[in-house]
Amino acid sequence: MGRLGSLVRQLQDTHIAETAAAIARVTEAPGQVQSWVEAMVGSIQGGGTILACGNGGSAAEAQHLVGELVGRFRRERAPISAIALGSEFPTLSAIANDYDYGKAFSRQAEALGRRGDVLVGISTSGNSRSVIEAMRVARARGVFTVGLTGKIPGGLRDVSDLLVQASSTETSTIQEVHLFLIHLVCNVIETYLFDDQYQADRELMRKVVP
Repeated sequence: MGRLGSLVRQLQDTHIAETAAAIARVTEAPGQVQSWVEAMVGSIQGGGTILACGNGGSAAEAQHLVGELVGRFRRERAPISAIALGSEFPTLSAIANDYDYGKAFSRQAEALGRRGDVLVGISTSGNSRSVIEAMRVARARGVFTVGLTGKIPGGLRDVSDLLVQASSTETSTIQEVHLFLIHLVCNVIETYLFDDQYQADRELMRKVVP
């Protein structure tokens, strides 16, 4: 196997163990995910829009969430209204240049956010100023705010109507848990709103259990 192969195996096993443990810890508190799904389903059913933002890897995850909603996750269905703040570079750079980067997302949240929408602000540290400012502005406009962060929530706690935490302080592990949760939430939303068999089973249960 050689030294490199041994190192790959060693770090792979460690990585798997760390990520699996962090996912297990977050799924032990399913109420967080249920509340997140309920907020998004309520917004979607009410004609709202899902907004998302983050920096670096969290920006990629915000765009990933939006891509799954506007496109599809596993099922053919109608598109869901969703926008990743900061994904248009000319707009992002104009705001950062004319104001400062702390307003990178808040300016867009002010322009686009409406009562009944949901903003998912992603920050592994919980202290990304641009994300916190966006959450603050959105909340003032009646947008329901979901903070997606790690074990230490930082300032994100103060601006989140709902806080969803990955129980880790390691950035890469937090990001992997966030991606797991994003996929889980998208799967639940698609099943709950668009799966014909699930809808039929729900209707049958209503008749059996009054």
